Amino acid sequence: MRYVNILIIGLFAIVPMLAVADDPITSEGDDSPSNANRFSASGRDFKESLYSASDLDFFKLTTKVAGNLTVKLGQKSPGVDPNLAWQVDIYSEVDLANSFYSTRLQETSLSTEFEIGLSAGTFYIKISSANPEFAPLGGYTLAGYFEESDYFEKTPNYSPELATSIVPGQLYSGNLPSSVTADYFRFSLTTEDIINLSLSQTTPGLNPNIGWILSLYSQETLNAPLQEVILPETIKSAALSASLPVGVYYVRVGSLNGNTTSAGRYQLQVALTNTVVDTGSCAQVLAYAQSPMTSDWVVFPSPCDVPPGWFTTLSIPADMGDVSTLTDPEHASVTPISADGTTFLLKVPAVDVPNAQGSVDVFSTEIQIQVIDPTIPTLKLDLISLEPVIAQ
Repeated sequence: MRYVNILIIGLFAIVPMLAVADDPITSEGDDSPSNANRFSASGRDFKESLYSASDLDFFKLTTKVAGNLTVKLGQKSPGVDPNLAWQVDIYSEVDLANSFYSTRLQETSLSTEFEIGLSAGTFYIKISSANPEFAPLGGYTLAGYFEESDYFEKTPNYSPELATSIVPGQLYSGNLPSSVTADYFRFSLTTEDIINLSLSQTTPGLNPNIGWILSLYSQETLNAPLQEVILPETIKSAALSASLPVGVYYVRVGSLNGNTTSAGRYQLQVALTNTVVDTGSCAQVLAYAQSPMTSDWVVFPSPCDVPPGWFTTLSIPADMGDVSTLTDPEHASVTPISADGTTFLLKVPAVDVPNAQGSVDVFSTEIQIQVIDPTIPTLKLDLISLEPVIAQ
């Protein structure tokens, strides 16, 4: 932990909306997340050293938008001891007990570089000695670049519960940090459709024994894939096609080889054949939808009101938390209920009602409207029903 040189000029042009403060100054007390050095990801080198095998260096990165982080760890001159190495672990602020990415730089190597997709949030990079008895003798340099994009995988996404929500038709990028992890993505269908799922890479490699396995699952069959296809590193692309009913589906990208994985970046795309929604036959039930851009949940009066590409479910999501609710007057109906045309029944399928917790509850309501004096006019309103809306 010695010093750092940072050039702040043009930082916001290079890293749009990345949370930054004053020039970062490394300190001797950066051995915990609470004392972490600020990592600006501007491309400039942090120059540090581990003074013992138990020494730790923490760096803190906060992003206001989703994107892709490229990190390079290096040293000026490689050493000669293959038993010494720097250990790199990346943590999310919400889980400091478990890293979601790990790699090493051997003392005998000049540098290592990796990239990882991140959602908006706060993350920590920990540098430590891979050897419990001795630390690498020389210093190391740490640099990073952050590229804003909604179409990188949003790590951590190594389980169906943490899957990245994707928009059909959009090309997404990702990479596997190790052979024992996998990337999960999810999408939903509100009508029966034929989907085309493709996995590709820009530049094929030379080793046919490494690459990726692309698997398609339904929400009901997460233990067994509906279909699978492999993409060796030597092949540019692979695809599968399936006719699917309405439902929620998951895509898993795993390593072809159980011992090692491709260091390259893959591209994933889900394409739909039929994207036309029959609004005339849409069920009037509450739909929960998650924006693929912000990951925020929104409640809609029906599945037909959900924007194209949003992840949709009719069940209350376990990770929904606070939710925005849309009251759509277009779905309200007014029906005459008297022969003289002076009494009507107003039905509204979804109404926002603020609660004491600062969020909103959703109710359906029926109101009887009676015209007392059409010349003024004077109306009499009677509340017939007000019931909480529950997804069927």
